[in-house]
Amino acid sequence: MQHYSEKVKIFILDDDRYYGIFLKNALNSPNYSIEYFQAEQDCLAALEDAPDILILDHRLQYMTGLEILDEVNRKCKGKTQVIYLSGQEYTHIAIKALKEGAVTYVEKSSDSFNIINDVIIQIISKTKSLKTVLLGEKIGLSQY
Repeated sequence: MQHYSEKVKIFILDDDRYYGIFLKNALNSPNYSIEYFQAEQDCLAALEDAPDILILDHRLQYMTGLEILDEVNRKCKGKTQVIYLSGQEYTHIAIKALKEGAVTYVEKSSDSFNIINDVIIQIISKTKSLKTVLLGEKIGLSQY
């Protein structure tokens, strides 16, 4: 995650243009920099920017979310937290996504925006807490 003063970089990859744009607009915050991708290749090409958070749909046009998750793990090396999203309740896919490193699995519903927003806040909160601990150790405060 980036410095406190920098915006949290969020990527959304969903081939459903209406849902992707809705999610981008719903998450709009002065604290977030959000990019929406409808095509897998565009998102994969942008991964060199290592977003803080990727909201990743399972069913895409040419690949599955699990294949993208594998690329995220390889390219971003743990810098990107993935929120795995699906329009269906697939228990076996949810388990696999979580085993592969997704933070959570969210089924698309009328309440999914609220769930995703809560998860983003939790990710930011945990990351800031970890940075505070690490910064304290770096400047010698851990002994107090």
